[in-house]
Amino acid sequence: MPADRDDLLRALEAEGRRSTTDGVHFMQAIAERSGMSLTDLQCLNILAGTGPITAGQLAQEMRLTTGAITGLVNRLERAGYVRRDKDPADGRRAVISLVTEAMERDGANLLGPRDQIMETLFDGYDERELAVILDFLRRTNAMREAETARIRAEISAKMSEQPTH
Repeated sequence: MPADRDDLLRALEAEGRRSTTDGVHFMQAIAERSGMSLTDLQCLNILAGTGPITAGQLAQEMRLTTGAITGLVNRLERAGYVRRDKDPADGRRAVISLVTEAMERDGANLLGPRDQIMETLFDGYDERELAVILDFLRRTNAMREAETARIRAEISAKMSEQPTH
């Protein structure tokens, strides 16, 4: 165990980098096993969190064009994981939903024993410790979201500065 705050901060930084890399490798392995792409899994994860959303909203969430979303949704619809319905508020738009039955049926095949592993891991922490972990994850997510937006704005600014030929 690291001895002082500086050692702890260095260890946290190293484990944070490792966690990011291992998370990418984990999701890639799941994608390979399921025959899906990382983008497919990201879409399912977003829909699990948002519930039904329009194709345009999904495109925004995934940072993809509406054309790319159409292909992605077509692929996931053929696999039985999503459903496309007319938006009751505007029949010209499509609302994309997870097919809960398919996700429940194939969920274990997609993620394996991850949920059981996480439950066992969390059993080792009391409510106060879980609250600290939750706070850390929420702050990490907010920081990543803000940094992603900053980086994308920086890229857009650079692109708009380039002369057109």
